[in-house]
Amino acid sequence: MWPGCETLMLARERGLLPADHVQIIEMTWASATMRAFESGVVDAVVLSLDEVMCLRETGRDLRVVLVMDASQGGDAVIVREGIASLGDLKGRRVGVDLRGAGMYLLTCALEQAGLKSSDLGLVSLNLPETADAFINKEVDAVVSGEPWITKLRAAGGRSLFDSSQANTPVYRVLVVSSVALRDQRDDVLKVVRAHFAMMKELRKGGEVAGMQAILRRQALTREEFLSCWNLLKSFDLKENLALIGDQSEGLRKDTASMELKMRSNALLNSPASTKEWIDGSLLKEVEP
Repeated sequence: MWPGCETLMLARERGLLPADHVQIIEMTWASATMRAFESGVVDAVVLSLDEVMCLRETGRDLRVVLVMDASQGGDAVIVREGIASLGDLKGRRVGVDLRGAGMYLLTCALEQAGLKSSDLGLVSLNLPETADAFINKEVDAVVSGEPWITKLRAAGGRSLFDSSQANTPVYRVLVVSSVALRDQRDDVLKVVRAHFAMMKELRKGGEVAGMQAILRRQALTREEFLSCWNLLKSFDLKENLALIGDQSEGLRKDTASMELKMRSNALLNSPASTKEWIDGSLLKEVEP
């Protein structure tokens, strides 16, 4: 799963999120996570900001209550040998999660090359499938994220464009249904506090109790995981308040920019007003 989510997994293992209050369900790709939230199977999900805007079009009443991180190279367009530029993708088979952050990143990449998604042969793949499809030469390129990018590079893949080059940051956020935020606010607050606590430990980069479980889950060495972790910018409480606090325009400004790009590329149909669904009120209840 996305390395930034390991704060929540680590918190569960360390007893900060007891199962009688919070149940963590592991899902390895965005479209499945979105379906689970849409159907009410789960009360909260971790998604990229563009995925949240797509989710809003289904009519689900939701709130973004925490910015977990921003990808700084952890999402990328990976190509095989012989593809030297973005322009070379024209007419090629490119694997991507059509409903995930990969489509937004691919759109950003194609704009630089003067191409559109219709110029490619898009192949619908979830993130775990990107590595297998690439290794088996079923596609010429994939849009993927960590930890799968590490595996793709080991198989000879090369990054042609990544999230550090996107005009708007690729944020991962914690999204909660409005009902859960109202009726289970204390439990949501436990999740936010646990994330901040485990984020501090992982930021240090030293020995962390529970690291072996992370490495087994990610199927990475310690060095590989820390390398993945360094490709994301995690946000502490102060930084979150600057992004989604009552007086902040940080995330709202980036949302407006992202919305314009998504609508112009038919990834989004309706306006994504942030007045209701970006909610930093919970952060005021987290002790600094």
